[in-house]
Amino acid sequence: TPSDGQLDANLNADGSAARSFSYDNSAPTSRVTLPAPSLSAPPTSLGGTSDDAFPLLQPSGVNNVRIKLRRSNGDYWNFVGSSWGGDPGWSSQDSTVNPWSKGVPAGAFNDGYLYSVNSWARDAATNDEQAYSTYTFVVDRSTPVAQVSNPAHLSFLGTVTQISGTAEDRYCALNAPFTCPGAAGLDYESGVAPSSVVVSLRRFSDEQYWNGNSAFDAASPIWSTATFVGYSSGVWTYAMPGGALVDSSSYTVSARVARDRGGNVQTVVTTHTFTVDAQDPAAVSTGPTGVLNTMVPISGTARDPAAGELDVVLLRIRQSGGPGSPAVWMGPPTNNWVADGEVWTGTGTIGALITGTTYAWAFDSAAVAWRSNASYQIFTRARDKGSRHTVIPGAPDITFTISGPQSGIATPGTGEPHFQSANLGTILGTAVNSSTVALRLIQAGPDNTLGEGNDDLVWTGGAWVSTSPWPGSCAAAECFIGVTSSNPATTPMTWSHAFSVGNWVPGRRYKAESKGFNGGDPEVDFTGGETRNFVIDNAAPAVAVGVPDLSWHRAGQLGTLTGTATDATPGQVSNPTVKFRIVRLTSPACPREAGTSPSATAN
Repeated sequence: TPSDGQLDANLNADGSAARSFSYDNSAPTSRVTLPAPSLSAPPTSLGGTSDDAFPLLQPSGVNNVRIKLRRSNGDYWNFVGSSWGGDPGWSSQDSTVNPWSKGVPAGAFNDGYLYSVNSWARDAATNDEQAYSTYTFVVDRSTPVAQVSNPAHLSFLGTVTQISGTAEDRYCALNAPFTCPGAAGLDYESGVAPSSVVVSLRRFSDEQYWNGNSAFDAASPIWSTATFVGYSSGVWTYAMPGGALVDSSSYTVSARVARDRGGNVQTVVTTHTFTVDAQDPAAVSTGPTGVLNTMVPISGTARDPAAGELDVVLLRIRQSGGPGSPAVWMGPPTNNWVADGEVWTGTGTIGALITGTTYAWAFDSAAVAWRSNASYQIFTRARDKGSRHTVIPGAPDITFTISGPQSGIATPGTGEPHFQSANLGTILGTAVNSSTVALRLIQAGPDNTLGEGNDDLVWTGGAWVSTSPWPGSCAAAECFIGVTSSNPATTPMTWSHAFSVGNWVPGRRYKAESKGFNGGDPEVDFTGGETRNFVIDNAAPAVAVGVPDLSWHRAGQLGTLTGTATDATPGQVSNPTVKFRIVRLTSPACPREAGTSPSATAN
């Protein structure tokens, strides 16, 4: 039996060392500490610590740490086969257990995935870790991108107190053809730190850089920290003190991500150029003016003080008189007239430089549905590329009037010309301020008096029909029918209307009336040249001898020969002379030769 002293010295009774052991029923712990949560380069090992500590006692100690590596698409890393696939189970650490490490080839890690590492410890008493930890990290191999949004590139701004843009580090946004959110687990990145977006500004005039505080006095770029809101993507802003960016000066602003959380640095910098333009442009219309038969382009001049740049000229087109006035032109897409109001439309195109900063401009007025017999006012404003506008003018720059369409008939001519039906197969005329012409033919009817007797007839295009009332087939247009041909390219426009000569009724009076149209506007100001009266007469006139009226006359008794010449209404004897022939019937007969007969005056 060991003595008390031997027991105190852990000895057996024979003096040999006593056997010692520990009772350990506590689970060990482990954790992963490597690699860092965000990396720009793939790691070559995993690592961590383990512990079997128990206060005041002696635990058995960790003798094994097992590891699993998984990525965000659900695959596990096979440490034996060096490949991704199904769960291969746990793998033991490579070296010591505290700290522990596990080697992984760099090629195992791809951009865009989230990686998870589990560690599981066992001690010498075979106690296993009960709740093993999970550690995640991202291998981010994509370069982040910061871009400038405002000011826009090559823009013109009145004032600039804040510069802003976006920053992007999402794998799915930076790597085509992926889209966000990413598929198959490819949706992870390290992210952009709040203070990692920086900006630099340069003034064109002297090539000086913003010092980040109060002035453009730096000879080389100074990168100032912007405020970034977001994680993997978001917006950034950088405030500029008032007055730092001055009128009529141009600047460049550059932005980049100095470093994302994984350590990636943006190397290709985005740059925008902009100009501060705090002065309003000016514009004026100079033509057309006066009375117009046809509308022409509206034109004028515009300017913007340096270093501004003109964009467009805006017009307020107001109808101040005539049918439908007052009204303003709405422009595209409705292209109609509306009740009077403050409507600015029509983009006058900036043209050639005249002098200094003054340019010519023109507006193609063809799209405007101009109304005839109407007066117009043109108000003008300029807009520059900084979206600054001329102050709204109180008075128009120009006024003009568009006369109504005017037409006239050339054939038949004036008066009341007479035609044989075969000789009037075409009616001819002219027109101004017209896009087309219509024609109406009226026949006097049996009484041969136009407008009386209720027997007038109108040509409908296929037949002569009573005008009382206008026949239904043409009543809407009061039986004006379109002419068969017109040539708007000529000035004045020429037109013609072919009429089948067999449709004329001989022995009747007729009236031809023309009416010009400019789009939907008809001619309303008739001047007389639009109406022609004429006669179709196919019957020959008749003549008769009055004196001599006896079979015998003494010498000297027959000093004057008389007779009559008549033509049936509405025919008219137009020749003021009557041809006659005297033949001596007793020998010697000596008749006049043909064509040499004497003539007499017809009364």
